[in-house]
Amino acid sequence: MADRRRAHDQHGIAANVGPQIDPKDIDYLEVNRGSYGAEFGDRTYGVFNVVPRTGFERNNEAELTVSAGNYRQTNDDFSIGGHTDRFAYYTSINANRSDLGLQTPVPQVVHDASYGYGGFGSFIFNANPSNQLRLIVTARKDSYQIPYDPNPNDIENGAIAANGFTPQWQSIGLRDSQREADTGVILSWVHKFDSNVLMTISPFYHYNSGDYRSSASDYPVAATENRGSTYAGGQGSVSVRFARNNLQAGVSVSTRATISFSAPGSTTGAAPHRSRMQNIQPRTSWRFSSRTSSRPSPG
Repeated sequence: MADRRRAHDQHGIAANVGPQIDPKDIDYLEVNRGSYGAEFGDRTYGVFNVVPRTGFERNNEAELTVSAGNYRQTNDDFSIGGHTDRFAYYTSINANRSDLGLQTPVPQVVHDASYGYGGFGSFIFNANPSNQLRLIVTARKDSYQIPYDPNPNDIENGAIAANGFTPQWQSIGLRDSQREADTGVILSWVHKFDSNVLMTISPFYHYNSGDYRSSASDYPVAATENRGSTYAGGQGSVSVRFARNNLQAGVSVSTRATISFSAPGSTTGAAPHRSRMQNIQPRTSWRFSSRTSSRPSPG
C-alpha cells in the first residue's frame, strides 16, 4: 500500500527485483499484523504501508545526494519540496549503477552490472477546510545482468570426474539480462462532511513489467520471458463516528490485464499469453467502546 491506498493487485509484482519506490522518497513505513481494518481489503498476511514524503517537512528546499563506492557503485538523488498554507509538493529524480548488482553464484563477480533511474512526485492541495486532493506519481526503470560461473573446470561447466564427465549446467557462454519498468498514479480526494463523517475516494493506475532476455543461441536452454501487467481501479470509504463508536464501510474495485511471453529454447512460433481479472471487494468494520466506573459507597 502507498499512503493507505492500494497501489496494485497482489499478484505478479514479486517477479521483479528492482524497487518500486526509492527509499529516500519514503517518510516512514507502517507494518500491520493480525486482524486488519476495512481499509486493507482482502489482505491475509502482513500489510506494509509506505508513507511518502509530502513537502510539509521542507520550505522550498532542495537536496542533492551523490555517493560512490566499490565496484563502480553510485547512488544519486536530487529532490525539492516545499509548502504553503494550502499546497505542498515534493518531487525527486534518482539514478544508480553498480558492477555488483545481484548475488553471484561463485566468489568471482562476472557479468553482474546493474543500473536504474526513476522519479517521484507528491502534490497536496487543500481546496478548503472540507476538501483535500493528493496526487502521487512514480516511474522507474531497472536493468540487471545475470551473473554466471566463469570457471571452466567447475562441476557445472567442465567434463570432470565429479560429474561423470558430463557438465551439469554450462553457464560460461550465457549473457542473460533482466529489464524492469514500473509506473504508478494515485489520486485521492478526502472530503469531510462534518467533524464526524469523512469520505475518501482514490482511483489508481499501475503498470509493471519484467523482461528476462537471453540469446537464442544459448545452450542448453535459451530462456525468454516478457511480462507486462496493467492495474486500474479505485477504492472508496466512509468513516462515521458517533458517541463512542466508529463505523467504516468501503468498496475496492480493480482490474488486472497481463500479457506474458515465455519461450524456452527458440522463440519461433511462440504466442503471447493474455489474462484478465476483475475484482470487487466490499468492506465494513465496526468499532465500539464502553466505559464503566464504580464508586465506593460512603461510610
